[in-house]
Amino acid sequence: MDTAWSSFINKLDFLQRSNRAHEAYAVQLQTEIDNLKDLVQASGRMRDIGKVLITMSDRFKFRSVLFNYDA
Repeated sequence: MDTAWSSFINKLDFLQRSNRAHEAYAVQLQTEIDNLKDLVQASGRMRDIGKVLITMSDRFKFRSVLFNYDA
């Protein structure tokens, strides 16, 4: 009977260690997902900033053309 209990205890121990490893992996994956979400948000903001910079550049070019034309 001791062998059956020992086997049962070993199986429980294995399941607990396996569960802890899977939980740690899930936390790692969640952290990775959160970082990817941050990158997506940053990408959107960078795109918006780029559009503003292009608009500003176009205005400066237009002013430069007018300045050169007036001269």
